[in-house]
Amino acid sequence: MAKQIVNVQEQFLNRLRREKVQVVINMVNGSECHGVVSSFDNFCLVLNDGYTSHLLYKHAVARITPQGAGSGALKDFGVENLAGR
Repeated sequence: MAKQIVNVQEQFLNRLRREKVQVVINMVNGSECHGVVSSFDNFCLVLNDGYTSHLLYKHAVARITPQGAGSGALKDFGVENLAGR
């Protein structure tokens, strides 16, 4: 039986995108970006702040933090993946 590889980054970003959760993205240079993740790929993500879309390179992202009421569903993110181990 082949072991399924779990890509936590893709699952997390996909959930943020699907549920349109407001996020704060801290960049490695210390700046902050606020908005909703509208799309992503292996190298970058698109953040919409309500006025415009910003292309952010993943290698420049230090942390992504869900904000607001929509983030409650993400407080236990990853727990379901650990249950099967």
